[in-house]
Amino acid sequence: MISVPLATVSRSLQYRPLPCMLLYSRQKAGHHRMCRNWGAKARNEHAQDTLAFENNRTDVTYDTEFSVEPQVPSDSNLHGLGFGFSAGGMLFPYLVGVVGALRESGVMTDGTKVAGSSAGSIVAVASSSGLTSEEVMTACLELAEDYRINGTRGRMRERLALCLDRVLPEDIHHLCNGVAHVGVTKLLPIPTFKLINRFSSREDVIDAVLTSCHIPWYFDGKFSTNFRGSLHYDGGLTNLIPVPPGVDTAIKISCFPSQKLRAVQGVAVSPDSFDEDFPHPMSQLLAWAFEPADEPMLIDLYERGRRDGFAWHSRHTNLEPSSRDASA
Repeated sequence: MISVPLATVSRSLQYRPLPCMLLYSRQKAGHHRMCRNWGAKARNEHAQDTLAFENNRTDVTYDTEFSVEPQVPSDSNLHGLGFGFSAGGMLFPYLVGVVGALRESGVMTDGTKVAGSSAGSIVAVASSSGLTSEEVMTACLELAEDYRINGTRGRMRERLALCLDRVLPEDIHHLCNGVAHVGVTKLLPIPTFKLINRFSSREDVIDAVLTSCHIPWYFDGKFSTNFRGSLHYDGGLTNLIPVPPGVDTAIKISCFPSQKLRAVQGVAVSPDSFDEDFPHPMSQLLAWAFEPADEPMLIDLYERGRRDGFAWHSRHTNLEPSSRDASA
C-alpha cells in the first residue's frame, strides 16, 4: 500500500482537484462557492464523521496495482484490456459515448474488466449490464431533466436510486461480479479507497454505486453513508480514475480535459485528447457536473465521446470499427 498526502495531490491540480470539486456548490447565477450552509441537523448527525475526516484527511491510501503510466495496447493484447472511468457528476454522457464506440469497435465486450469512481461507477456497472449506450443515454436524459426541474442538492441519491432500479436488469449482480469494479472511500480509521467487485444481490450493486457517488453533504444532505456496516463516501475523493486490477493494459477515460488534471497521469481518452480546441472551460464543466446542462449539450457530450472512442480505436489498433470479434 502507498500513502499519498491529499494536500500534495490538491496543490498539483490546476483547477483544484476534482475530489475537492465535489465539495463545491453552484448558485443559480452560475457562481461556484464552498458549501457553507451545512444545516444544523446534518452537522449534529455527522459531527463525529467530520472530525475523523478532518483529522485524517491528509492520509489517503491507494492500492499499488493502480498504474499511472500511459499504456498503448497492441492488436494482439486486446484480451488484456481494462478500462477505468472518471468521476464527473452529470458529465457522464461523455463516458457513455466512449463506451458505445468501444463496444461497437469490438474492443470492449461483456467480459471486459472495468472500474469507475462516482459517476464513473454508473458507467462501469452499465457497461456490464447488457444495456446499449442508447438505453443508458435515455435514462441519463430523463434523470437530468428531473435534476434541472427540481434541483440536485440533497436529492441526487433518491432520484439516482430510482433510475438505477428502473433500468438495471434483475441479474446485474451476476453480470458485474469480477467484471465491474466500483470505487468507494471508507471513512475510518483513515479515508481509504477500495474497489468493490463482488456483489451479493441487485440491491448490493445499486447501494455500491450510490456509495461511490456520495458527494459529502451535497448528495443527500449527509456527510457519509453506511455501506456494508461502515461509513463511506464518494470514491472520486481518493481515486479520480481507478482501473481494474489484473489487466495487462489499463485505459483511463476522463470526462474532464486531461490537460486540466495535472495530478492524473496516463489518461488515454478525454474531451481534449483528440480536440485541442475543446471549447468548454473547466469552470463551466464543473457547473454542469453539479447541475446538468441542457439536453442538446448532453447529447453533444455523448456524441463527442463516441467520436473520441472511435478516434482512440483508430489510433491504437488496426481493427475495423465494425469488427465484432476484435478481441479475438
